[in-house]
Formats: sequence, C-alpha cells, structure tokens
Amino acid sequence: MRGGTALVRVFLPIAAVLIALFIALVMIPSSDAEVLRDSGSGPCGDDLHWAVNLNGTLSIYGSGDSWDYADLDNPLEPYKDMITL
Repeated sequence: MRGGTALVRVFLPIAAVLIALFIALVMIPSSDAEVLRDSGSGPCGDDLHWAVNLNGTLSIYGSGDSWDYADLDNPLEPYKDMITL
C-alpha cells in the first residue's frame, strides 16, 4: 500500500503541472487565429463558398457564378492583408 501512496505523491504534482501548462498554452491569444476562427469562411454565390485558412490561402469552392460585390460589402475585406498571392 505504501508503494502506491509514493507513486501518487510523485505523479499527482507532475500531472497537475502538465494540465496547467496545457491550459496556459490553449489560452495564448492569437489575433489572426481568432479572426479566422470566427469568420474565415462564408458564401459568395448561390452554390459557391470561400474560406481563408491560417496560412492565408483563399479557397473558393462550389459551382455557379459569384455574387456581384459592386453593390455588396466584400466579406473578404477583413482578410485582405492575410491572403497571400
């Protein structure tokens, strides 16, 4: 029984530290990641969609025509500095 108690005394603090480190890493803010996670994709036609990934790659997929953005707000405007050419 004493061997089990010693084992718990050793591994319990180690597990607590690892859990605390994981939580700290998850909570590190990343402004670009937050923007993309919240609204990094959307429709751009009746059956056409766009997505911007964390690397700045713009993907447009689906079929059909894109909507005319001359009279609409461009949904990609917030991502213009992230999108790579």
